[in-house]
Amino acid sequence: MVVVWDGRVCSCPQGVPPSEKLFIGRNFNGHIGSTTGGYDEVHGGFGFGERNGGGTSLLDFAKAFGLVIANSIFSKRDKHLVTYQNTVAHTQIDYLLLRRRDRGFCKDCKVIPGEILVTWHRLLVMDVGIMVKRRKISARGRPRIREAVREVLGVSTGISGSHKGDWWWNKVVQGKVKAKKEAYRSLVESIGEEERRACIKRYKVARKEAKLAVT
Repeated sequence: MVVVWDGRVCSCPQGVPPSEKLFIGRNFNGHIGSTTGGYDEVHGGFGFGERNGGGTSLLDFAKAFGLVIANSIFSKRDKHLVTYQNTVAHTQIDYLLLRRRDRGFCKDCKVIPGEILVTWHRLLVMDVGIMVKRRKISARGRPRIREAVREVLGVSTGISGSHKGDWWWNKVVQGKVKAKKEAYRSLVESIGEEERRACIKRYKVARKEAKLAVT
């Protein structure tokens, strides 16, 4: 099945699988008017100007294929509705359409004043928000992730140590903490002023390194 529009053969919107998002945009050379006028399903009620035969044909086309005209959904100033302007006229003849069931994806649709694509035509844009599903991690990748986590964080034995939360310490952190404990023990057991000063110096260095490793 094909659709003939303005004397040209176009692909049928129904040929696009339902799982795919459908967006149609072009110069339809018709005026849909500023009100719905019996086309509530496809006309959002915020058009521009007076409807003509070309606009009615576009509305019938949208209704037949379950589409909605995006730049009629949102209330805008005239400068954000007019898609074609020259020295003698300003009209709305360019439109963006999408499936009615996907209307919720359309966050905004308007003309960018001053941006001209071709002679006298203004840039019509539509903001669309589509959620992309995340890919699931395959079973093959899970063992590698576990190995990386085990290497970095270590493995809990289920027995609480003397430090709250020390179950996740890896070998590097455990070594720094052990060195700090040994330096403190040496400080406590030190005899003589000179030995004590040396132990204090070693303990301060070990304590600083352990703190950096833990945090």
